[in-house]
Amino acid sequence: MACNCIKEFAYTITTPDCKHLLYQDNSTWVEVPETYEISIEISGYPIKIFTVTTNSPTLISAVQLIGIDQNLPTGIYCIKVTNCNGDIIQYDYLNLCTAECSLSNLLSNLDLLCTNEELETQTKEYLNIKFWLDAIRAKFNCDWCARGELKLLITALQKKLSNAKNCKCS
Repeated sequence: MACNCIKEFAYTITTPDCKHLLYQDNSTWVEVPETYEISIEISGYPIKIFTVTTNSPTLISAVQLIGIDQNLPTGIYCIKVTNCNGDIIQYDYLNLCTAECSLSNLLSNLDLLCTNEELETQTKEYLNIKFWLDAIRAKFNCDWCARGELKLLITALQKKLSNAKNCKCS
């Protein structure tokens, strides 16, 4: 029997678009299995179990994860795996895809030919939202920062984006 124990659990998640996650296993194994199971928990949605491969990326859609064909929610995703000894290993992933897309849309919609005063107002709005995104990323990567505060900041950012002009992302 093969020992498919994880020495060090690691993964990379990228977002080819805001409706998909691309999960790539980067773990160090005693003996590498072809597949293994992870669970993904997003606040407000049921926990989902996925079989992922170790030798190639696994594409996970919004339909599979949240049951709806829409952009995946901005927030903290809890990724868990159960090791061969029964220990649960957990790492979080911060999904800011929709917020980053909205910020990009806001930048692309700046009217660079408008008056200096109008352009300054639009630029301040963009820079304010970019600052919030950078602060959220920094707090997520901070070992001693509270997750509760981070969740409040994400909620505040979503409110700012919903109020921003030309800031819809689909």
